[in-house]
Amino acid sequence: MPLIALIASRDLETRNTITANTTQEVTHAVNLAQRQNIILISAQQLLMAAAITSAASNKDTCADYYSKFLEKNTIFRNFGYVSSDGYFICSTLPIRTNVKITNLPFFKKAVESQEFTTNISLTGLSTKDPMLFFSYPHFSTTGELKGIFFVTANFSWLDNLIESFEMPVGTKSLVIAGDGTVLASYPPAPLDIGKNLNNSEMMQKIAEHGFNGDAEIEFYDAIGRITAFAPLIMEHGVPRAFILVGIPISAAFAEADNIIQRDILVMLLAGVLIFLIGWVSGDRLILRRLNKLVSAAEKFSRGDFSVRVSDKIQDEIGRLNASFNRMAAQLQSLYANLEGKVKARTKQLLKKYDELEIQKNMLSTLLDNLPQAVVVIKSPKGESLFVNKMAQNLLGPSAKKNIADFPFFEDENDKAYPLKERPFYKSLKSQKTVLKQTGIYLKDSNGERKALRISSAPVFDVHGALTNVVVVIENMTRELAVDRAKSEFVSLASHQLRTPLTATNWFCEMLLSGDAGKLTMMQKDFLEQLYSSNKRLVDLVNSLLNVSRIESGKFSVEPEKVNFTSLVSEILSEYKRVVDKKKLTVTADYDSVTDYIGDRGILRMLLENYISNAIKFTPAKGWVNIALSYTDHELQISVSDSGYGIPAKEQDKVFTKLFRGENIRKYETEGSGLGLYMIKSLVEHFGGRVWFTSEENKGSAFYATLPAMGMERRPYKETLV
Repeated sequence: MPLIALIASRDLETRNTITANTTQEVTHAVNLAQRQNIILISAQQLLMAAAITSAASNKDTCADYYSKFLEKNTIFRNFGYVSSDGYFICSTLPIRTNVKITNLPFFKKAVESQEFTTNISLTGLSTKDPMLFFSYPHFSTTGELKGIFFVTANFSWLDNLIESFEMPVGTKSLVIAGDGTVLASYPPAPLDIGKNLNNSEMMQKIAEHGFNGDAEIEFYDAIGRITAFAPLIMEHGVPRAFILVGIPISAAFAEADNIIQRDILVMLLAGVLIFLIGWVSGDRLILRRLNKLVSAAEKFSRGDFSVRVSDKIQDEIGRLNASFNRMAAQLQSLYANLEGKVKARTKQLLKKYDELEIQKNMLSTLLDNLPQAVVVIKSPKGESLFVNKMAQNLLGPSAKKNIADFPFFEDENDKAYPLKERPFYKSLKSQKTVLKQTGIYLKDSNGERKALRISSAPVFDVHGALTNVVVVIENMTRELAVDRAKSEFVSLASHQLRTPLTATNWFCEMLLSGDAGKLTMMQKDFLEQLYSSNKRLVDLVNSLLNVSRIESGKFSVEPEKVNFTSLVSEILSEYKRVVDKKKLTVTADYDSVTDYIGDRGILRMLLENYISNAIKFTPAKGWVNIALSYTDHELQISVSDSGYGIPAKEQDKVFTKLFRGENIRKYETEGSGLGLYMIKSLVEHFGGRVWFTSEENKGSAFYATLPAMGMERRPYKETLV
């Protein structure tokens, strides 16, 4: 009996130890697999970098850009760009460009959320394998959606990862979507892919543990396994996918079962010997006690650990029962052997971790060789975590400290740029992307002033918490110098053209008025055409001169008290013939605005541009409304109409140079396309804003704001004409 107790005690302790170590082993495997979320981080950083790199969205350069990236990042299978209306612009895999994909989840989700998204699909765009889709919206400088960048990755890394652990035969690893669909299986089992386990006992048991933990689970192949599981992809605190690894219970306890069988055999032999001795002695009491011992041993060998043999007699059989409890000492050597195996597995895990570090270094090398300055800052205080070579050259040694508090950023007036207006500070506080903010300058160690264009984007962990902000800084000094030289050339050329054109106008007026004698009808017709064409050319030259002076900021501002009622009436009187001919209804709402301290010529240019556009581009019997009001310490001007409107696809170009809408060219062939660009530049020069709302064939409303306190005097020789 002591021998039975010893065997039972040792077997129980052995099984407990094996269970604990097997659980630890599969948990290590799951945790390492869970770290593959570097795919998610790499994809997010890649797509954010692509969104601010022009080569990535240009159909002539994108293929080369994507191919070079995928050569260095083999973890991804495809890299592409889709236009905002759902057509492929570029892809590293051959995909039909005339197929519209607006119904695909990865596209819809990125458009609706307007942020980085993760999607899981049972099939890829060109394969039948399950895929992870990572997508990120691409916006224009005005915030209009231009397209969607995406990369894909499959689950091939699962095979390599599980194979490296040398797991027992029968080990099974699965990647399962949040709805219970099997996405990947190891060993590879094509029939498993797509299987839905949502209502299975297996999924219910995993859900009871919150999709993170370990348990003994019977898989759908009816094999019980010691299983560990953990989320692989989280979204808003909910697991989109999780991974599990299970080792068969029979394989885990194979060594222990061999020991038990050996011990049982010894015990049975001892029992037989005792039985023979008892039989010979005729002691029926000993025989019954041995029968109970054999019966208990058989149950114990079948895994019934609750069986016990009660025996209060203190003889040899009783001492055998007592010895059972001392069998635990023999587990020490077995435990030491298992601990050695755990250390070996830990070493393998560390090796895999080193491989992940290599991938991280590859990403750092890519960022380090970008032509833009890139800085990664940590939330919430803004400490620099990564600074590439271009950023070190541009910003100097202090870039490695705390970029959010840099004191040397300046505005256009050489004053310190407000901390709260800096793009990276905005991203830290608002957790939103800021694209291509200009008007920021810095002086390097040589005192040279550099113009910057800065973009910043937040980075979130798998739980949606802000971790870092990626800052991309472009040196725009050379581009601005070229633009300034162009403006100076246009100004000089326009100025030289203006004098002879004005003289031509004057002579035409003299001839038409009869100062050189009476004209024939043909002569008069020719002169009127010449005068009209010359006047349009003078207007164009004046517009070019104004654009040049506005862009350089060198134009005179002479504030005076301007009465808006009389100014608007004066402008409307000049267009009365057109208004009457079209039978337009023109209304004005001045609220409490009567007088304003500003340059009369500049105010007239602003109002006349908005009003003339509304009158020209509103069909007969339509309406035009002019409104002025004060809001939040600003003067707001708005001109709305029931005109032709602006097509949605052209609205991001409205305030750019030389823009004229396609839908109005058939109604109005004349125009330079410079008016709205001048108004935007002028209003922003005085610290105001311009914007508009429009719907094709329903009308438009254009707005502008100016400081309520008025304009400041600026004495320059040149004035706007």
